[in-house]
Amino acid sequence: MDKTRSTSNENKTYWENHLQRLGASGLSRKKYCDEHNLNYARFHYWIKKLSASKAEKLIAVKLLSHESTNTTPLCTLHFKNAMTLAIYHIDVIDFIFAKIN
Repeated sequence: MDKTRSTSNENKTYWENHLQRLGASGLSRKKYCDEHNLNYARFHYWIKKLSASKAEKLIAVKLLSHESTNTTPLCTLHFKNAMTLAIYHIDVIDFIFAKIN
């Protein structure tokens, strides 16, 4: 195997693991980097790099107005990139299931 490719794969795995741990930690990116002795700029670079490869999978969604009085999410999705999506309306859940099935 090409040594450059191997190093690149190891770097990707290393930063993916840190990104996953960031999401589970509940810390800000800066605080997480400080606590794990990570270079913040390098961490940010890898967050962008790993997110860019998944960007083409995004789909447009229609946002609903805040007419609903429901202040408790029906479900919350936690992504590897430390992002969270709280879903408050059943139509959104139906939409997601329709896209993945």
